[in-house]
Amino acid sequence: MKKIVRLKALIILLFVLLLFACSQNENNKSDVGGYESAEAIERGDVVITSDGLSNFDRFEDFLDHISKKKEDYIRITSYTIEGDPIFQDLHYDGKVIQYKHDNTHDEYGEKKVDTDDCKKILKKINDGGKTEYYATSCEKDGPILLLEK
Repeated sequence: MKKIVRLKALIILLFVLLLFACSQNENNKSDVGGYESAEAIERGDVVITSDGLSNFDRFEDFLDHISKKKEDYIRITSYTIEGDPIFQDLHYDGKVIQYKHDNTHDEYGEKKVDTDDCKKILKKINDGGKTEYYATSCEKDGPILLLEK
């Protein structure tokens, strides 16, 4: 009888350790290349996670700078389901918005960097009532969805 109790205790212990190990791994998923969402927010990125949107005021500042033809740079960082970062970099030089989409840190993605030059950012309210922002009047593609609020 004691052997059965010990065996059950051992199985429970192993199960608890396995659960702990899996939860630790899951908590670190967004720490790809040392760029977890908390750090991205602290650095001033506009961050899109399953929890919502952070630093949107920084995006509004960027739009204001475009309207004033003032040079600015912003990074929009979103995360895959697995926690890998995807970057959208926007550099406005006073005339053109240089757009760069970088998913090279996405473990399951195509791992490529796309660039384009765009002239405007368009604000659109979709059927669900959410506001979408697009880079438009681009040389290669467009409109390019930047974020949804």
